[in-house]
Amino acid sequence: MTHISALVFSACLLVDPAVTGLISYAVKLESLPGTYTVVGGAVVVAGVGCIMMGEHQRNSQHSSSQDKQMHSRKDKFREARKKKRHSVA
Repeated sequence: MTHISALVFSACLLVDPAVTGLISYAVKLESLPGTYTVVGGAVVVAGVGCIMMGEHQRNSQHSSSQDKQMHSRKDKFREARKKKRHSVA
């Protein structure tokens, strides 16, 4: 992957408070978060996961169409080069 879209980056920033709360609880800096906090964190993490999967599918579809276009251009170029060689000879 050469870049991260703004959508994925901004969605990942939403996960930061949930992860920070879990780490704080793990090292005994804070008490266990409330039920609504845990549920809210799970919803945010699930939403970010959906966004990342959708972005991955979009990128894979986009790259496969680009590959098809590239192969089509290469084939056209090869055919034109063959025709040029045969016409010169």
